[in-house]
Formats: sequence, structure tokens, C-alpha cells
Amino acid sequence: MAHFARIDDAGVVRQIVVVNNDALDGGSFPESEPLGQALLAESGFPGEWRQCSYSGSFRGAYPGEGWRYDAAADEFTNGN
Repeated sequence: MAHFARIDDAGVVRQIVVVNNDALDGGSFPESEPLGQALLAESGFPGEWRQCSYSGSFRGAYPGEGWRYDAAADEFTNGN
């Protein structure tokens, strides 16, 4: 399963959703990210989405709601 975080304009994580890997052609990050973003937009999930890793294998750590996405570092932080 692929996980995606919705980021608001201030970089705060507002929602996490799970996308079936089959919907992403079985691909892996980073190739799967634009496929997931397109799928979410087509499915009526507006906003900016970034793929995140439940195991923390990319983008620093698996975020929770209220965490921040640091675009310069391309990672999620807990804001502390």
C-alpha cells in the first residue's frame, strides 16, 4: 500500500490516505508519486499530496496530522 499526505499552504499535514499499489501500476517511489497524485485528484481529493513511507524509508519519517512537510529538505518533521 502507498501512503499519501495532504499538505496545506503552510506545509502542515492535514490528512493521510492509503492508495492500493495496483492503482499505481505496482511502481515504487518516486515513480509512483505522480500516479498517486493524479489518482487522488481524479477521485475528488483536492490539494497538494506527497507520498510518504510508513516504514520511514524516504522523506524522513511517516507523518501524522499536524506534522510539517519541509519542501527544501523534502521530508516530514513533527514540528518540534
